[in-house]
Amino acid sequence: MPQKKEDTNAEEVCADADNEKTEEKKDTKDADVEMKEDAPAEKEASKEAEKPKEPEKPKEPELDALEDSRPKIAGPVSFAPSEMTLNAMPTADGRHLMGINEGGLQYFLAGARANVGVKKGRYMFEAKIVESLNFKEPAPSAGSQSKAPMPKNLARIGFSASGSSLLLADTNDGMGFDTEGFFFHGRKRSKISQKFSLFDNLAVLINLEEGSETANTISLFKDGNRITEPVPIPEELKGKTLFPTVTYRGVTLQLNFGPSPKIELPFKCAMLSTAAVDDVEVVPVATGARAKSQVVFPVGLPDQGYFDWCDQFLAKNKDFVELSERMVIDWAAKSGVWKPKATHSSNDRPNVAFGLSLLDDYSTVKALKHLASGISRNYLIPEMRVNLMKTDRCKTFQLFSGADFERKAIILAGEPSEEYKTYIQGLLLEEKKVKGEAEKKRKKQEDERKRLLEEKKKKAEAAKKAKEAAQRKKDGKEDLEEEPVEAEETADVPMEDEDVVVELTAEEKALWYRKMDVPDLSEKVLSKNYDKFSFPSKDEGLDTMVYEWKPEQDCEKIVKDWILEKKLTQKVDDLQPGTWFKEEIAKFQKAHQEFRKKQSDFKDPNKKKALIAKKKEDAKKKYEEAKKAAEEAGDESADAIVEEEINMDVNADDLDVWAVEDVHDIGNCEPLYQHFGYEDWTLLMYRWELHLLVHSFKKDLNDVDRQSFNENHLAFYYNKYFKKNFCLKNLGIEKIADFVELVKESTGLDSRGLLTAPLSDDTSVVHFVKLVEEHRRERQRRVDAGDETAELKFTRPAAPPKQHHSHGGNGQHGSGGHWGQSGNAGQHHANNGGGNNKMGGHHHSGAGGGYAQKRPHQGGGQNNYPPAKRPYTQGGGGYAQSGGGGGGYNRGSYYNR
Repeated sequence: MPQKKEDTNAEEVCADADNEKTEEKKDTKDADVEMKEDAPAEKEASKEAEKPKEPEKPKEPELDALEDSRPKIAGPVSFAPSEMTLNAMPTADGRHLMGINEGGLQYFLAGARANVGVKKGRYMFEAKIVESLNFKEPAPSAGSQSKAPMPKNLARIGFSASGSSLLLADTNDGMGFDTEGFFFHGRKRSKISQKFSLFDNLAVLINLEEGSETANTISLFKDGNRITEPVPIPEELKGKTLFPTVTYRGVTLQLNFGPSPKIELPFKCAMLSTAAVDDVEVVPVATGARAKSQVVFPVGLPDQGYFDWCDQFLAKNKDFVELSERMVIDWAAKSGVWKPKATHSSNDRPNVAFGLSLLDDYSTVKALKHLASGISRNYLIPEMRVNLMKTDRCKTFQLFSGADFERKAIILAGEPSEEYKTYIQGLLLEEKKVKGEAEKKRKKQEDERKRLLEEKKKKAEAAKKAKEAAQRKKDGKEDLEEEPVEAEETADVPMEDEDVVVELTAEEKALWYRKMDVPDLSEKVLSKNYDKFSFPSKDEGLDTMVYEWKPEQDCEKIVKDWILEKKLTQKVDDLQPGTWFKEEIAKFQKAHQEFRKKQSDFKDPNKKKALIAKKKEDAKKKYEEAKKAAEEAGDESADAIVEEEINMDVNADDLDVWAVEDVHDIGNCEPLYQHFGYEDWTLLMYRWELHLLVHSFKKDLNDVDRQSFNENHLAFYYNKYFKKNFCLKNLGIEKIADFVELVKESTGLDSRGLLTAPLSDDTSVVHFVKLVEEHRRERQRRVDAGDETAELKFTRPAAPPKQHHSHGGNGQHGSGGHWGQSGNAGQHHANNGGGNNKMGGHHHSGAGGGYAQKRPHQGGGQNNYPPAKRPYTQGGGGYAQSGGGGGGYNRGSYYNR
């Protein structure tokens, strides 16, 4: 029974299980039907689930401002003239800021700082670009790679500390946002937001509330919406009073400091004009009748501490604005204008070509002066050349009306004050320290390079030994296993980073002025204007004259002495040879030609014989004429007239040079200069040229204070007058003083280094010939005595290559005549070569041969150059000493050296 009962129970269990399975199948079937019915709805729900959900808007971190019953500031937030760049122009009661764009100022950033700064609490102000200008860009300068700054139109909106640069992103004392979507602090920029542009209403919020979750942050909003997360204020600006500041170019800004915003933010926030007095710092802005501003004109001599004094003045007087070329260049660089490296520049007018025509014409300073004359501010105008020139400085004085400005000139001359000397020594010390630090860094890098190189060599040596040991082991040449060779490790020894200690030398401590890398005035400007320099006087329109270092009388003497010194040391670039010089050079050319011809004739045996015969014939004729005249006069002494006997055995060396009456004939038809060689002719040329140059300089300049020029300028004036280079190298001489010693009878040097001409300006060429002959004899005596130093070793200039383009041979006595001394044409009848010689000069070029003295000179090649400028040209014969026929060249100078 019990078993049966169990079976019955088992059957019941199975039945129940079957029923459950049936129910499950039914449920499943019903579910399938329901699923089929609900499938479209589920698919739609699935699609909805797959769609990306819009992110929930983050909770605004700023809270509504609480009611503040504390006293509020009085008066509107505005911009003081002293807190704006000169090209920033406020309009509409200071609600708008425009830019001045004349004279290239369109490339310059403008900046303005409000007169209310935040030191605690949370405040905002709004800004909007209401105009974006489209400037027409002039064509760049020829060959320039420069471009206008990009972007051309921009705005930066933020905060800066008092006294810092008005151009945001110039220094670390400012921060903010720009149109490109960057947050900047100094020159560091990071992309944190979207760009903003024309008509976007921007709100800048600064939170300095203690205990706030966003304390010490700055935020930007556009059209009431936050476009940046709260940005932490940089450490350098924490604890400082921060003033709203804008920097812009090519746009007009509309500013709103309150009392209410144009577009509400997601939270309530006080605007700057409703700030509590305790939270801000207010800088008063002058209103009503204004006191006179100052315009200071520093006047000083070049390279005597002028610009260092100006820098010191500006450092001590922060309220002064500099108006000068160097200020413009600095401003342009801060505005993003590409600045090439300056060449041949000066401190007064740096020669920097921006490649932008509106800047390269130096019109920017002119525009700034006119602009500044209508803005009540203090100005320093450190224009050295302008302030030293009476006409130019008076124009600037008149520009700044005496009704609005106190015009003050500060004269800097003589020994500076002790304060200035201390300042200069500080600059010198800082310079030495910087150089020392640079040298230390260079040495450290060099030591590190050597260490690495040594370590590399050791490792290479170790690797080589290991390789050799392995090879020997492989070849079985070693029984014992060698230990592996490892490179010796060198421990890095840290170098002691000691501070560079520098001190000034006694010589540096005694300096009055600091030597600058570039001169205050360029050489060209100085040489052109220095003699017109002067210190100003009160009758020129000045209100105040201050003599900073020395009294007035001393300053007047200093400037006069300086001008006199410059007259003796400066070149006169525009000096031109006068009539007297041209006449004298023509005389010498003619005389020199005659000297060379007579020397050549006497060397020719046939001509020498003819000369002697002619002399005897002339003597005989003279005797007969004298005797006949005596007889006709009944002179009883007629019988006493003795026929002149010509002594042909005259020895030139035995004659007194200064007793010779005719240098062309010492008695036997021999010229006094018969033994002149290349060196003697060269010395004759230089003696006469330097004599003529010194006298011509004095006559052409016509300045009683400047009778000669410095030896350093000899080559300059020599080239200007004679159109050729003065080269001592060919004479084997290095110093001008040594050369002057060689020709001391006709040229000298005084104690100031000025050339002198001991001989009068009417000294004849014959006198110079005698000087050269006397010098030649003296040299010869010394050489004969064994003094080798007496021998001159001049280097002859290389003769031009021979070319044959016209009729005539190269033979010495052929049709062309190698030296043009005796061609087939004869002495008085010249063969025609080819072409014309219109301006042949004194060495006859182009004649077929000999000396075409009685016919027009015609010969090879056309030579139209004046004598002083004549180059080597194809001419009538050989190296044209005085004639010539077919081939060869005609030397370009006015005589043959």
